[in-house]
Amino acid sequence: MDDVQQWRPRRAVRIAGAVIAIAFTAAVAVEADLGAGGGRMPVPAAVVAALIGAWFACVGLGYLWRYRITLGNDVLTVTGVFRTHRIPVRNVIRARTGKHGIAFDQIDGRRVVSRALEIGLFESRLRDHTQPSEVVAAVSAAAEQARERHSPAPVDAAVIHRNKRRRANSLYVRAAVGIVAMTALFYGEFHHTVTSSPQKAAQSTQPAATVGECLRDASISDFDLKPIPCTSSHDAQIFSIVDTASGDGCDSSLILNGRLPQDHSEATLMTSVRNTPTTICFVITPAITHSVVQGH
Repeated sequence: MDDVQQWRPRRAVRIAGAVIAIAFTAAVAVEADLGAGGGRMPVPAAVVAALIGAWFACVGLGYLWRYRITLGNDVLTVTGVFRTHRIPVRNVIRARTGKHGIAFDQIDGRRVVSRALEIGLFESRLRDHTQPSEVVAAVSAAAEQARERHSPAPVDAAVIHRNKRRRANSLYVRAAVGIVAMTALFYGEFHHTVTSSPQKAAQSTQPAATVGECLRDASISDFDLKPIPCTSSHDAQIFSIVDTASGDGCDSSLILNGRLPQDHSEATLMTSVRNTPTTICFVITPAITHSVVQGH
């Protein structure tokens, strides 16, 4: 039985993978909350962003735990996040490093790429290509020795052509999926901005509330601040308006207590009037046809 060799990302890379996995898992949770939290982020955009974050989290998990290359017993094993490839080493006709990891080309035209010792992202930062070079040399030597002992079966040229075409098509599909995802993300953000603009414009052009204004069918949580004459039937009247940032409370000194019905109460509405955080103070009454605020 041959000795088994195994290569995994070095410790610094595994630590980086843990950080990536934790960071993007948290990002996915935030994006899901934004998508479900009252339209703060369009749902399609939140879904796409969450999927992208989940993909990066899986990559981080791969560096932390899954990614590895194993060579032994005439078998090359390439372990990824979701899939493990077991290749008879005699079928490997070329091993090389690249931007996205170590590529192993097989005699039938298929290619397996391992991110375990990816030099494009991490190894180049560490300025140490020892591991990738060692893997390439070991696999190439083992493949030559295996072919000397047992030649691989011949492969039909049509099979090689088909596998190469599938490999190229997979790249096109990945590129198309990436373009569609980014388009959906940007369209969702753009659409959300456009649809929310009229609401913002309406808020900025809303007339300022004034002390003494009377309102009917009061719903303090959803006021549209459309006043009516106090001689008409109304059940709310503004008696004070204060700047929320000042910390001042409602000033009840303008309320004419002698004109108040027995059944009355006070309420406040936190809103934005002309882009200024404002607290509007109301006196709530049964339906009356007179003012209860001094000077109005």
